[in-house]
Amino acid sequence: MFPWWLWVLLAIVVILLYLLWKRVQVPSISVSTDKSLYDRTETVTITGMLIDQSSTPMPGKAVPIAITPPVGDAYILAPATTGVDGSYSASWEIPDAADGGTYTINVASLGAAGTTTFT
Repeated sequence: MFPWWLWVLLAIVVILLYLLWKRVQVPSISVSTDKSLYDRTETVTITGMLIDQSSTPMPGKAVPIAITPPVGDAYILAPATTGVDGSYSASWEIPDAADGGTYTINVASLGAAGTTTFT
């Protein structure tokens, strides 16, 4: 039979390991657009979801969004905020003078990153 203090020590170690495991979980983020092909001056609707490793939504988190054109500097949108269901959305109107080609959308939050493209 083990002494009582060894059981207490074991319980403390288990609790600390559990808390450490919960702390190092990296969430998952998705990103998509409402269409894959756009014309100039159309509005791109960007949506996605932020969840933890157990698929639990992560509400109230900032999601920075950058849109990189085929040529030139990225367009930085105001960060979206996740809702109670972990979802976020943003809109971006394609400038009239925008270059044709493939645009890349990059999102990130809490160490997770996602990307998608549109033309």
